[in-house]
Amino acid sequence: MIKRLNKKGVSAIVETVILVALVVGLTAIVWLVVNNMVNDELKGAKSCFGNFDKVTINNRYTCQDTTLKYANVSISVGDINVTEIVVSVLGAGEQKSFRLNGEDSYEYIKNFADKVEDASYNKALKLPGNNEGKTYTIKLGTGEGTIEMESIDSIKIAPVIGEEQCDVSDTIYSIDNCKSLI
Repeated sequence: MIKRLNKKGVSAIVETVILVALVVGLTAIVWLVVNNMVNDELKGAKSCFGNFDKVTINNRYTCQDTTLKYANVSISVGDINVTEIVVSVLGAGEQKSFRLNGEDSYEYIKNFADKVEDASYNKALKLPGNNEGKTYTIKLGTGEGTIEMESIDSIKIAPVIGEEQCDVSDTIYSIDNCKSLI
């Protein structure tokens, strides 16, 4: 009889040790999964954190002329290293986006200060450097070589830092007429 009681006591201890080991093992697995997910999300947030107001639209030089069918978009970059800037223009219920990265070119947009000898406009769009601003001219209208909008209602910009695209850093909802800026 005594031997039977000891076996029951030993099996309860073994059972408790196994349950504790399972709980510790599952806790470690859950911790690793959650920790990796949080760290991955924080990497992206760290690159964008504190840079919200460092990429802006310069209202003074942003305008459009619907008669001559163009719009100027002026973007200023503060003391920050930006890989790209995503620009979205909205007009007549449509949206067109392009990336300023020093590599891509678009048929309907050019750097404002660049001389264009032909009508192709196929030059890589230069990204503003640190503490710089650049103005870009967009050809409005319909047909080949235009943005396929008669006018622009609003413009949004979002910086890309490293490989992380940040949230929209600036938006302009009312685009002035270029003639009124002269």
